[in-house]
Formats: sequence, C-alpha cells, structure tokens
Amino acid sequence: MISQPIYIHQSTLIIHTFNLYRGYKMGIKPTYIKAIGNELLEKHASHFTNEFELNKLAVTNTTSITSKRVRNRVAGFITRKINTKRVQ
Repeated sequence: MISQPIYIHQSTLIIHTFNLYRGYKMGIKPTYIKAIGNELLEKHASHFTNEFELNKLAVTNTTSITSKRVRNRVAGFITRKINTKRVQ
C-alpha cells in the first residue's frame, strides 16, 4: 500500500532546475536531490530496492515530481545510496 505522496513545492524546483539545463556533468548531486531522496528513504524505505528501474516507479508513485530528469536523479541517488549500504 502506497501512502500519501510527498508534495514538492513547485517554486523550489523552478529555482533549482535552471542549473539542470546548462549541460554540466554533475559529479556531486545538488542539495535538493539529496534532500528529497533522504526524505523518501526515511518515510518510504520499504518501497525502494537496489534496482534503478523499480526505484523510478517508486519515486513516481510516492511523489508529485513531474520532471523526468529530476525523478531519474532522485531514483539514481536512492539506488546508489542503497547499493553502497549508506542507508541507516
């Protein structure tokens, strides 16, 4: 059973997404990706696995993120965190 989605304030995404379209490679994740990913892991840890494709679906089902790029980055952050055993 999936609980209530986490709603991300649209202005937060607008402020931070302008950096996503400059074409830079991102070695370090932006703070808002980490914040969303950590919050999702705290509240919905049972929904996430070590597979990226399944985590993409879980992020879609548990949040209101409409941007595919942001969704994929959050899912990638969560996958990497689970695979490196950094989940508490």
